[in-house]
Amino acid sequence: MTTFSLNECRMLYNTAAEKESAAKQLLALSETWKDKEALAEGYFGAANMILAKYAFFPFTKLSLFETGKNALEHAIKAAPNVTELRFLRLSIQQSAPHILAYYTNIAEDKAFILRHIENEDKILQLTFQTFCQIYEV
Repeated sequence: MTTFSLNECRMLYNTAAEKESAAKQLLALSETWKDKEALAEGYFGAANMILAKYAFFPFTKLSLFETGKNALEHAIKAAPNVTELRFLRLSIQQSAPHILAYYTNIAEDKAFILRHIENEDKILQLTFQTFCQIYEV
């Protein structure tokens, strides 16, 4: 069994919204570790929610989104102080269709991240900084 690769997950996550193949790779990579690592479960959830964008049938879209949402929320409940999990939720909520009503933690996550981002590695800091510029958060 391979080890969980956070850098690979990050790289795939950054391209998954534009490339379905990256979303599928992210899902496969994180699925192996989702029961062992909260961060892997968070990426598993994010991958499912992104894959909903590529699904054709509305029921499939909703099912993927709900599966992902449940996984991400479970990961955050298990590890509420992991900044990267909060970033995943913020980025998903910021771009999720409003009709899904998955936007209630935007202000909370943004405040949490701003308080803790300086303690994170440079890659996550840069990713968050870029995200804020793109989405004007």
